[in-house]
Formats: sequence, C-alpha cells, structure tokens
Amino acid sequence: MPVAGMVAVPAVQAKMLHSLAGVFKVSLTKNVAAEFFGCLGTGMLIRYGMAFLGREIVKLIPAYGVIVGSAIAAATSFATTYALGYAAVLYLKSSQAGKVIDPAAIAREFNRALKEAAGLADASRMFQSDKGDKP
Repeated sequence: MPVAGMVAVPAVQAKMLHSLAGVFKVSLTKNVAAEFFGCLGTGMLIRYGMAFLGREIVKLIPAYGVIVGSAIAAATSFATTYALGYAAVLYLKSSQAGKVIDPAAIAREFNRALKEAAGLADASRMFQSDKGDKP
C-alpha cells in the first residue's frame, strides 16, 4: 500500500519532532519548524521529497516494486527519521539554551546521522541468514 507510507512516515517524523520539542520545552511553531528545516537546506528537502516520491512510485509496480520498493522505503525512511531526530536534538538544545542557531552545524549533524543510519542498516544484514546459514 504505497499511499500508507506517504502518510505514515511523515506523520511519525512530525510526531517525533513534536515530542522532542516537548522534551526540550521548545514550542514547535510553524516558524520554528521552518527555521529547523531551513537549516537542513533547500537542496536536502528537495532530494528528500523526490526520493520519497520515487520510492512510493516504485511500489506501484506489481510484485517486484512492492517487495523491492517496500524494502528500500523502509531502510531510507529509517535513515531519514534517525537523521532528523539527531539534527532536531542539536537544533532544540541550541534553541533551549538561547544560543544562536548554526545552520551549517545542523546540516552537518543531519548528514553525519544519515551516514551512521545507513551503516546501521548495513550492519543489520549480518544478523540475517537464509536457512540458518551465515551470510
């Protein structure tokens, strides 16, 4: 169900950001959200949107698209959510402390966490096996 992912993933990510803002006692207004996403950069947001749409469209292909598209969507949704969380924590800590927000630092943290999440996804494969055989 491609449409489910198009709704569920952004909803989970929005809830995560809202919950993190609550932890740091920062009101998540439209302006705060716009500033946070602005720190990530327009290019990142466009890439994220295009990749998201691409993954969802691949799922519309019978059989192959559903299986492969769903696996790719799950891995990239995990990585993006993980990275958004880390970037949001840095942003919210700075905001809570009254520090000047450094957009470059927020973007670097997002990219660092995205790479880390990709590594975690790769590492999880070593725990999978086919018929009990080691990979």
